[in-house]
Amino acid sequence: MQQKIYEYNNTAEIWRYKKDATRKWERVYKAEEGIEGVRYMLSVELSNFKKALLVAGSSNSKKSSIKILMTYNGLVWKEVQSKEMKGYTSRAMEFHNGKVYVATVDEQGFKPYLYSSLNPEIYPWKTEIDSEIRGFDKGKNPTGSIYN
Repeated sequence: MQQKIYEYNNTAEIWRYKKDATRKWERVYKAEEGIEGVRYMLSVELSNFKKALLVAGSSNSKKSSIKILMTYNGLVWKEVQSKEMKGYTSRAMEFHNGKVYVATVDEQGFKPYLYSSLNPEIYPWKTEIDSEIRGFDKGKNPTGSIYN
């Protein structure tokens, strides 16, 4: 008897439901190749005065860069520019003084990376902390990854 082999697709998914149970669970996002998980979600009001949900997705390879997803309505998702960011995932995002901050994690989890943007759909990410740049003083700056 020949055994059946099933192919599994383990790319990330995002689901939603209404707290009052008037709607059933609904899948609103299914990742293409390259995003294997979702580590963090953050609701923000961006520089264009629109409310958005930002999601930090883990890349499927620790050699790839982090993937940042964005939606204004919870149904239409797009990947925003994040190629210049080091790290393959994030465990911390914050909105402070009109900027989105994303801390990323490298392969070993020992180096702190922190990026900011007024609106990552429009403005590129600015490096706030990169332990690999010249002048980084470990005695005065954080070491290890930034977590919640």
